[in-house]
Amino acid sequence: KSWFSRSIDCHSNEYLLWLSLVALCFAYNAVVIPLRSSFVVQKSSNLSYWILFDYVCDLLYLMDIVLVKTRLQTVQNGIRITDVGILRKYYLKRWVFLTDLFSLLPLDLLYLYPPLRFKPILRLPRLFKFPSFWELFERADSACENPFALRICKLYSYVLYMIHCNACIYYLLSCWIGIGSNVFLYDGCGNPYLRCFYFATKLGISVGNNPDPTNVIECLYMICCWMVGTFAFAMLLGQIYDIVSMANRTRVEFKHAMDSAVQACKQFGVPDELQDKVRQWFTYAWKEQRALSESDALCKLPINLQVDMAISVNYETLRKVELFRDCEKGLLRDLMLKLKSVIYLPGDYICRKNEISLEMYIVNKGTLLVLAGGERNELLSVLGAGSVFGEI
Repeated sequence: KSWFSRSIDCHSNEYLLWLSLVALCFAYNAVVIPLRSSFVVQKSSNLSYWILFDYVCDLLYLMDIVLVKTRLQTVQNGIRITDVGILRKYYLKRWVFLTDLFSLLPLDLLYLYPPLRFKPILRLPRLFKFPSFWELFERADSACENPFALRICKLYSYVLYMIHCNACIYYLLSCWIGIGSNVFLYDGCGNPYLRCFYFATKLGISVGNNPDPTNVIECLYMICCWMVGTFAFAMLLGQIYDIVSMANRTRVEFKHAMDSAVQACKQFGVPDELQDKVRQWFTYAWKEQRALSESDALCKLPINLQVDMAISVNYETLRKVELFRDCEKGLLRDLMLKLKSVIYLPGDYICRKNEISLEMYIVNKGTLLVLAGGERNELLSVLGAGSVFGEI
């Protein structure tokens, strides 16, 4: 099959790269359209560059609709659909197609009307491409090794964009009333964008020492800035708190389990030496696997995924054991789910002489010393990774 007749896996790195490119075009339009509509950054000397960037983004928008979104794989009734004809019909029925279509609304044709020639505000429909921007963060969140940092960056990008738009509105307000006509408006000194961005930031986070508005329009603008800024700032703090809480949830649960175990030791009058050993075990378990139990993290998965995860983690360990080298794969798959990770501290006794063995142990990592016991307590053997002892 040719490339154009093949479907596209929405989880592939190639699609994620393309989605990043489309999202970059959306970000360009989202930032540049209000900037060029308010500040004097579009001039006759650089107009050709702006037009070039604009239509390159439009071309990528069009390619995304025609060549990519119509071939994007989906799952229906538990079956992955790869037929391009079915995928095309499915895309045309979704609301995303409507937003993609509106994002290419050809208002640029109004450039032919002299009063509207090259007015950036006519490109406002390009912002309807926002679903691709959201989709990028969703897919990057699931693929990123540190999604919590990505979520915080996403929040701050929203805040910066709100301040950017507010700076553009403030400059338009200053131009409409008259630059430097009163203390509240931009006075015309310094870089216009930086000065307006700074003032919009102060308004957004409600920092004091701001000049008082002098008329009704300025009062309404100030009230809107305070209301939106207070709401956005409160939402930002709440979202950051949730993200940090989620990032530290596993460690908090671990600390709670350790504190509960130590508190129980104190209530039952356990000797201090044994209490220290309990603390050491918790610390060592966190250092080794960042969790108290690996099985707890997998229990919510379906059985087939649990088996796949267990094979991925334990297959190399079982392959080292001579007892299981000639076993059928079906037996090994069933055995995988029975394996349970157990951590012992250095110096711990796993079992003693004459004890009845009810379990079989496989050494996965580290070394195990077999001692004779008694007064001499001489070393009989050293068990390494892949060694087996106990009973089945």
